[in-house]
Amino acid sequence: MKKLFALALALLLLALAACGANEAGTASPGAGTETSPAGPEESPRTAVRFQTLTKAAKCETGDLYTYSYPALELNTGSQSGPALSRALNGALTPSEDTLSEVDSAARAAYEALDEAGRLDWMGVGYGFQRRAELMRCDGRVLSLLVSDSSSLGGPHPAGSGFGLSCDFSTGELLSAEDIASDPAALAEKVERYVLDSAAENPNASAFYDLAAFAESALDEGRWYFADDGLAVFAAPEEIAPYAVGSVVFVIPYSELDGLLKPEYLPALSPKGGPGALSIGAGIEGAALSAVLDEGGVEFSLTASEEVTDICVRRVAMDTDGSFYPQQTVLYLSRLSAGESLGLTAAFMDSPLYSVSWGAGETRLIADSGKDGSLLLLEP
Repeated sequence: MKKLFALALALLLLALAACGANEAGTASPGAGTETSPAGPEESPRTAVRFQTLTKAAKCETGDLYTYSYPALELNTGSQSGPALSRALNGALTPSEDTLSEVDSAARAAYEALDEAGRLDWMGVGYGFQRRAELMRCDGRVLSLLVSDSSSLGGPHPAGSGFGLSCDFSTGELLSAEDIASDPAALAEKVERYVLDSAAENPNASAFYDLAAFAESALDEGRWYFADDGLAVFAAPEEIAPYAVGSVVFVIPYSELDGLLKPEYLPALSPKGGPGALSIGAGIEGAALSAVLDEGGVEFSLTASEEVTDICVRRVAMDTDGSFYPQQTVLYLSRLSAGESLGLTAAFMDSPLYSVSWGAGETRLIADSGKDGSLLLLEP
């Protein structure tokens, strides 16, 4: 098992090194990307591509269990890019200890089966999944919410999670002490805010162990930078029954004045209005490009004005016909007026992707159903 992880990590770091920051001061989410120099007053362009690596532990009849985890291709257009990539991917790669519980449970269940049961096994019900969602990326910090789900054969998976935040200027992971002007005062503010907010929560009567969580959330890495504040969160069953799910408390930045160091407060407001992005066929002339699905359709998103915080996500249809985001696949900090982002992706009858930008604009990327052209539709 150790050799498997070492090989996967070595290959990943080799790929990331090939995608390092270039001398022109721009960023690329993938190999072969064309770049253009940033203007004198613009911050370097940041691009983050999210990939999911899936592995399987083998037994004599097939897969004993599977596990998956995210990997990032990150370029900040600055010298901190390679350090950021190493720090983030090192933290995102699950250790052997993380998988040992799943491994032990799956092997014990497999060994208890007869020959027919082993032939039908196929690792069903056992596995580990780690997901990472981009919560803030503005040239000052990059912050992720990482969620783990371990299937051990019980009625539902065991969930846990942690936050990952990086400083763009240094390329280093941040602790709660790193971001605080006064660590003790920040911890006291978080504790008081969680307890006060929980009392007003509709699930207040179901909460338990709340005081211990509120006191330890920062020290245990249960925090991240959101767009609108500092978030602390509890995994399912940590402070409430499984049916309640994860519980998140977001302390607005306006209430953290003097508690957070100024460099970790949000930068400029996102830009880009409702009609700022248009969709077209092909990727020729795109300032940046990325392949989301091999052999898919090539198209481009073109900005008619400066657009910031462009995020492409995979989506799925809910039971009521609405769509919800499943996974972030690409983030781009900025497109200047006239620039295009080229993408290659697969399409079916229902939308598989959405794009969001600016201060909350979101559109589904859909096939028109007529001539193979694509549309941006309001969700």
